[in-house]
Amino acid sequence: MVDLNTAILKGESPRFASAPAVDAETPARTHRALEPEHGAAATSPRSAGLRAAPNALLGREADLAEVERLMTDARVVTVLGPGGTGKTRLAHEIGLRAAREIPVALVELAPLRSGADVVAAISSVLGIGEVELTPGTVLTRARVHDARDRLREALSSRPSLLIVDNCEHLIDDVAEVVADLVAASGQLTVLATSRAPMAITAEAVYPLSPLDIAESGSPATELFSIRAKAVRPSVRLDPAEVARLCRTLDGLPLAIELAAARVRTMTVEDINARLTDRFTLLRSGDRTSPHRHRTLYAVIEWSWNLLEPDQRAALRRLCRFPAGFTLDAAVTVAQWGEVADAAFAVEGLVAQSMLTVVEERAGLRYLMLETVREFGEEQLARGDEEVVVLDRTFDWAEQFCAVPCAGSSTATRLPSRARSIPSTTTCSPC
Repeated sequence: MVDLNTAILKGESPRFASAPAVDAETPARTHRALEPEHGAAATSPRSAGLRAAPNALLGREADLAEVERLMTDARVVTVLGPGGTGKTRLAHEIGLRAAREIPVALVELAPLRSGADVVAAISSVLGIGEVELTPGTVLTRARVHDARDRLREALSSRPSLLIVDNCEHLIDDVAEVVADLVAASGQLTVLATSRAPMAITAEAVYPLSPLDIAESGSPATELFSIRAKAVRPSVRLDPAEVARLCRTLDGLPLAIELAAARVRTMTVEDINARLTDRFTLLRSGDRTSPHRHRTLYAVIEWSWNLLEPDQRAALRRLCRFPAGFTLDAAVTVAQWGEVADAAFAVEGLVAQSMLTVVEERAGLRYLMLETVREFGEEQLARGDEEVVVLDRTFDWAEQFCAVPCAGSSTATRLPSRARSIPSTTTCSPC
């Protein structure tokens, strides 16, 4: 079986003897890996693990082109982004395109709970794993090394693409395996999706942004309109209301699709009115979607659970800045208790795609998606830090307003009563 799969990955035409009997105890996936894929992937016998697209991919042509360009220059390309931005869908599309020319294997890592299972998972998709390589099995060091050798051999004979999807919870182990595989073969390219980079020499990263939004027509509004009409063809779609909804949802494709599903029983105006509690409203009835994608809350919670304690503390303390914040503001508001070094915590949040960085004339600024910010607000409300965060935010505001704003020769003085600001207040620079 190993020889057969290696021959297929090499593009050779193996000679078949009489068909061997299938051992009932051998995992069915080992044999299924040799069968043609359904849908678009069925045009090539060289793909494994790819799924045919359920519908058109909207608004990502520029992203597809840029990732494909990066893949011609870098051995490893990681598509980064918060949950719900469409990283997996983009990776599948790139895999389907590449499978017309070279062997492609896509490995879904989200179900794995141990980094020791990464080699076994890749081997299973390629069809070169035996019974003892089933994910979850305790492997001896000798067996792991034997499996790694077979992976190197299978992936080094000709140009091929390995896609590893949802790496963030096992990022250190995935990085070690990927670095080893690309070092063993100059013909292997790896595409990964993750909320954090691997941080290896061979890696180039591509941050995947949310969809563009415009009332006159945009990928985000088009996505909502198409999905809403699929649920209820007679739905009335006011362009201004649709654009408002998409902006509230940060242009996240998953959130937009969850909102469109509510059109079955609600108007767009009704949905907008209820998005003040987006986590309760946005739930999926799609039984084929992963559990972590069935509610918007689950998407953010998956990322939250991967954060270090100081990163969680910093996120919930900094969620009062809807227009973003500077590093100085982060130090003033968040650096205490669990957060010994606010700069280090912020760096970690950027690495985990919970913050984005923009460079302005005045310096760097850190932005938080509204969806993430509201999740942080909920976490802050559950603890006992609200009063301290409010006091420290007021201290920052006093310091900020003591410095004259651009175009002004005088500073602004805050009234003493400002310390009684309600705990729900958020702060923005002048």
